Formats: sequence, structure tokens, C-alpha cells
Amino acid sequence: MANSTQLQEYLNTLQNNHGDSVEHVNLVAAINTLLFYTESLRVPDAYGRIPYVTAKDRQSLMDMHKNIAEKADAILGSNDETAEVKDLVRKISALSSASFAQFSAYDPEVKRKSVDTIEEEVRMLNVDLRGTPDPERMGANMSSRQVLSFMDENGKVITGLFTPKKQVNSYQEIKNLCDELSKKTPTETGKELLENLYDSARAKYGLAPNQNNDMLLDMLNRTQKKEVVNGKERLSMKEIDAERLAEYIAHVSSHDGKKYTKEDVINEVGAGNLAEFAAKLAGHIGNIGINIGNGALPDNSRTDNRNAAMSAVADILGVPHLLARSRPMKVTDQNGNEIEGTFMMEGKGLDYNRPSSECAFIDSDSLRDTDGRGFKALADLQVLDYICGNVDRHPGNMLYQFDEDQHFIGVQGIDNDCSFGRAVPTTKNRSRLAAPKDMLVVSESMYKKIMNMKPSELVYALSGYGLSGSELSAAARRLTTLQKELTAGKEYYDKNDPEDKNAKKDEELPPLKLVPEKVRIVPDDQFNRFTPDHVTREERRGNKDNIFGQACFAVKNMGRQYDFTNKRIQGKVVIGAENRSFTSEQIKAKNQAHHVVDLLDKKTHWYNSSRNYRDMEKAAAEYEKFQKQLQERIRLANLPKVKAKKDYRLDMEAIVTPEDLEKMRVLSEKLEKATEKYLNGKLGNGQKLEDYGKYTKERIAAAQETLKVARANKVIKPYEKEAAEINARRAKEAKARRLGDLQEAKDIKKGIVKKPAEVLNQK
Repeated sequence: MANSTQLQEYLNTLQNNHGDSVEHVNLVAAINTLLFYTESLRVPDAYGRIPYVTAKDRQSLMDMHKNIAEKADAILGSNDETAEVKDLVRKISALSSASFAQFSAYDPEVKRKSVDTIEEEVRMLNVDLRGTPDPERMGANMSSRQVLSFMDENGKVITGLFTPKKQVNSYQEIKNLCDELSKKTPTETGKELLENLYDSARAKYGLAPNQNNDMLLDMLNRTQKKEVVNGKERLSMKEIDAERLAEYIAHVSSHDGKKYTKEDVINEVGAGNLAEFAAKLAGHIGNIGINIGNGALPDNSRTDNRNAAMSAVADILGVPHLLARSRPMKVTDQNGNEIEGTFMMEGKGLDYNRPSSECAFIDSDSLRDTDGRGFKALADLQVLDYICGNVDRHPGNMLYQFDEDQHFIGVQGIDNDCSFGRAVPTTKNRSRLAAPKDMLVVSESMYKKIMNMKPSELVYALSGYGLSGSELSAAARRLTTLQKELTAGKEYYDKNDPEDKNAKKDEELPPLKLVPEKVRIVPDDQFNRFTPDHVTREERRGNKDNIFGQACFAVKNMGRQYDFTNKRIQGKVVIGAENRSFTSEQIKAKNQAHHVVDLLDKKTHWYNSSRNYRDMEKAAAEYEKFQKQLQERIRLANLPKVKAKKDYRLDMEAIVTPEDLEKMRVLSEKLEKATEKYLNGKLGNGQKLEDYGKYTKERIAAAQETLKVARANKVIKPYEKEAAEINARRAKEAKARRLGDLQEAKDIKKGIVKKPAEVLNQK
């Protein structure tokens, strides 16, 4: 459903609530203004052409959406509106925010689109799993993900991971765990130790009741298992040490004259209970350590939609290719329950954690003598990560791309849900998030986009993803912090290193000179001057978390890993695989219709076929005839030589239209009724199958198979209807525009018009 259509429905509901406050009236007026303007962009010109959205239109629409946000905020902050109205206003604000982000990302200089096409790209994905096999599940630190494959409106199979909506509340979950285990403890003292663990920790460290995160982080740091990696000791991200856990409980519980040892806790609580506690506590390391700790996300925070929020920012900055794209999705499960969540498309590139045989020849040479595209991608990704506060970027959360000579040419970020916390780092001490002064280099194109972005625009684009006010403010502060540091870096290099300005046009430029804590703005086509040697030298100055170092480490070591696997994410469920709005699938429908006719024909006997049987045959033949005609129409319209002549009057005949789907439904329903009538005549009055002879039994079996086909085909699934409507609308729009261009050219030639019609920006 187009966003303006959904917005109109929300507006109708809002008006039916009869709000008469100034805020209520202002929001209604703001929405009406937007809808009126949007509708004007659907009005064809004198030649029947639907206008493209111009740069001016784009800015006007963005301003109108921001105006809706301001009016919505006024209602949400009012005490005069009902909870029902406020809930509706939140939906309006979220929808408007998504549209704002999409129009922000739209660049008419790259590809011109109509307003309907832009809005179609914003809509939430809806998939129905009823009647399909259960999808495969993949575990993760934060949630369980389902592997899904489905067909989009263009007939392309999309595979990725669906993460159901989930709000992780480690504070309460660990408290519940303590209470649950206390019931199993063998002694009263053991029960008290677990039940009072939180209160004991607060008393020990003087924490206030609202300092939940501080308490959880302290518990984690004191109980994580220590491991040695490359000769260095570090805390495990996967395990809790049961002994250290016992020491922690003894430490915080020893006060007011009571003294406990590790051994006391093990005896009182029980070794089995402590082991169970340690195992379950380990499942919270990701949330507590990464999100609550480094990212400063609030506990009880929804994480799945942060992935989609990062994709929205990538769109606005014009770098959607840097992330495995994520967007909101609603899934209907086997029981008919609707589940909201986020869908992340399968990323493009090689995985350091699951190296394939393609990695065998990748090593440090892959980083040398490149054209610089890979380093530019890293430079742009670090900016995106910083603005979004993504604290979980590491070698395993990037996919690496190479050309046919194994040279590094690109990167794509995955698992971006540890983002949009309240941290605004200005130094390199924040784990896995390079502060602006430690970024080394930023591309010139990204620099321009960052400097032109307003904090208010960023906040509004993110307002539909469930982020808190403090998290939105933090994103705005990260943007302004970055802008300040980029300005300082540019001023420094412009003053102290003007060599590039004096270089001749075709002169080969030397490697970039880099200064610690000064960001260099690099022209997009000069990243070949940024070599691994620079990265290594800068890293030795203390910036160990820089994204260039992480990526270079992964590339250098990717080919050294063994036990290569070629396993890729593959969804077992292909939703929409039999979508008859796609021409390839329509051929299958034609073949199925032929199978039914052939089956019935083989069971026909001229001397004893009943009227009902012949009616069933006739209905099946009509359905097959239509399918054959439809398939032949599409085949002819798509012939290469026909398309080469550019006769765009055939655009609508080259696709399966909504009218075609409706005709399929009508004919299938007719076949269903005819088949039911035949079967009722044979088995509907108490007759038994065994009472009939061989030939009649075969005809009944053929009819039963025909009935299954008819009943299945009479159901036009939502994704079939949606795809057909989208394709038909776009075909009509393209046809009208092309025919309009032809007619305008004729009128110019005849002198009817002196110059191309300047209606919006058709030419």
C-alpha cells in the first residue's frame, strides 16, 4: 500500500475522533497539505505523462513531512488528547518519518522516479508463512533469526534473516533467574543470597535504584571467564566463570558483620545451581557488554529495528550498498499471528567467520595496488557507524569484496543492531567506534553530505524506529561532533599540505600524508594513495580500533584459514514462488492447466460420459485456453525484435495484470463448481467409491485432483495482487510517458508547439 494511501486512512480516523484542539486541527491541516501536494504529482500533463519528482518537489515534500512531525509532537506532548489519538499520531509520525527518509535518499540526477514509485519503495514487507514449512532458525547474541526467502514485486528471489520484535530486559530477566534458582537451593541461606543479590550489590557499591546498568556491568566484569588469546588475557564474550560468580556473590553479600567465602556460596547455593546461573547469565553478555556498556543503550530496548534505522541513514547519505539492507517486516506465522520485526537481506561479499574456497588466494597482496574503492568504502562505513553509534563493528561483522584479481574493492556491514545508543565518543577509548579525530580519512563525497545534513533532518528520519528522545539527541550530537572535527581537519590540511592543489592534472600523486587526530578529506578517486602501510603506522600511535586496521587484519588472514565452507544462507521457505503475476510462474500455471485437461480427457468415454463430467471438462478447457492465450500474449510482447522497435503500446501486454489474475480466479471458481457438482452426483447421496467400476473410479480420482487445483488457483494471494498492481501501474506510467514523448515530438515537427512542453520536468 502506498504511504499516501495509508496516511489518508490515518487522517480519516483522526478526523473521526472530532478533536477540536489547536494541535489537532494543525496536524490535520499539515497532513491535508501533504496529501494535496502528493496528489498533484500524480496529475498527468497535456500528453498524459505522469511527472517525475524534481529536486524542488523532493525538498517541498521533505519540508511537509517535517511539518507533520512538529505538529505530531505537539499532540504527543499535550494532556488534552486521548491515549487512542496519541497512539494513532505515533503511527502517523512513524509513517511520515519513513517517507521523509525515502525522499531524502532520492536523487533525481541519478534516476528520476514518480511519487508512486518512491512510495512503493517505502512500504513494509508483509509475508505469510501459513501453509509453508517452518523456516530455519539461526542463533545470535541478541535474538533468534529466521532464514526467509521470498519474491519481490519484480520476481527476484530475496534471501535474508527475519528478526522478530524483541525487547531485551536483562535486568528483570536476571532477577527472575535469581528468584527461580533460589527456590531450588538446598538451604535458607542460599535462598537469601540469590533473592537479595541485587540489593546486596547496591548496598556494596552505593548505587541508586535507577543505576541498573552500572550494577549489571559490574556483575558482568567480575564474572566473565578469562581466556588467553595470542598470549594476552581477556574476558570471554561467550562464557561466565562459575567460580568467579561465586566469588562475586560472596563479595557483595559480605556486610554488616556477615562474611562469606566462595566455598560458602557453593555450599549454600549448590554447585548445580551456580553452574546453571553461569550458563544462563552468559546469554546476556552481548546485551550487557556491547549494548548497555559500550553503546549506552537502555535496558529493555528493542534492538531489531536499529538495523533498519541504520539502513535509513545509509539511504540518506547515498551509500545504501555499504550495509546488508534492512527494513521493517510483518510476518504471519503458521497460526495466523502477525509478528513485527526486521528483515536483513543476505550480504554481498566474503565472510571472515565462514571463509569459502574463494578466500584461498586472498592475502596481504590483496590490499596493495588497488584502485582505492575498498578503502573509500571503509572510510564511508566508519562515518556511517559513528553517526549511528554502532559499537559492534569488527572483522566478523563486515563482508569483504574483491575483483577477479583478488584485489580489495569493497565492504558491506552486517548485524548492525548494536546502534543508536546514547554514547557520543570524542576519544578513541570507546570500543569499536572510532571517534571523529581518529578516522584518519573521509571521502570528499561523504564530507559534503555530512556538512549539508541538518541535525533536525537526521532526527526526523530516525523518529519512526522506536528510538527514545535521548537516543535521537545523541545521534544529532554525534553528527555535530563529526561536522566540527571534519571542519578542523580540512582547515589543517588546506593550510599545511597544499601539494595536491599544485599537482599537474596527469601527475601521479604520492602516498597521502596523514597526521594523528587530524581527519583528511580525500577526493573519491584518490583512495589508491591510501595504503596499508599508512594504516599500520597510524595504528602504532594507539588507534587500535580503527576500521581500516580491522578490515586489513581480516583480509590478510582470510586465506590462511582452513576448513573452507561454501555454505551460504539459504531460506527453505520461498514465499511467493508460485506468484502468477510473474511471467516465469505464469508458464507453470499454464502447464498445470494443461495437465488437468489432459488428465480429464484421458478418462473420457464417449459412450457413458455424464453431462456433469462434460461440463467439468468444458470448464477445465476454458481455463487452459485462457492460460495459453495469456502466455502467448506475454511471449509475443516480450520478443527481442518486438521490444527493439520500442512500440510501448505493448507494455501492458508484456505483464500479468490484475485483470488477468481476476480472470484466473473466476475461471478457477467456475471449474471448482463444475467439479463439485460432478463429485456430488457420484458421492453426494451416500454412494461409496467401491460401488463403482474401474473407469468411474478413475474419473472420480481425476475429478478430485482437478478440484484441488481449482481450489488452489481461485485464491489470489496478497503478494500476487500487490505485485500485479505495482507492475501494472508502472507499465501504464511508462507507456503514457513514452507515448507522450512521441506525440510531443510529432507536434514539434508539425509546428503545433515551438519547443518541448515544460510541464514539471518531463524532459
